[in-house]
This record gives sequence, structure tokens and C-alpha cells, in this order.
Amino acid sequence: MTKTEAAEIVANEVLVFARKHGRTPNKELVEARISELRGTAAGSLLGDAAEIAHWRTTLGIAQRWF
Repeated sequence: MTKTEAAEIVANEVLVFARKHGRTPNKELVEARISELRGTAAGSLLGDAAEIAHWRTTLGIAQRWF
């Protein structure tokens, strides 16, 4: 998986969380979700994506989709 593909997977999770909690995607939210996914989804596709994705790329995608 490429870094962009990983960022898209994580951005989708960030958007779901942001909309559920009435927040907008920002650096702190993206970093927190990546950190949480690295711990809770280890060994899965989502966990692998969280390991690969960079917060800046993920934030850019999430903001475009929001």
C-alpha cells in the first residue's frame, strides 16, 4: 500500500470520528486518531495504514473530503 492509499484509509476514519463528535478535521485530531489506530487496530489493514500514513497527507485528504 502506498502512503496516499494509507492516508485515504485513515482520513476516512478521521472523518467518521469528526462527524460523529461534531468536530472538524485538524492536526491534533488526525494525530490522535493515528496514534489510537496504531494501538487498537494493530495487525489489521487499518493498523497498517495508520503506521504508514503521515498526518499532513491525511489531514489534507480529510479537509478535502469534509
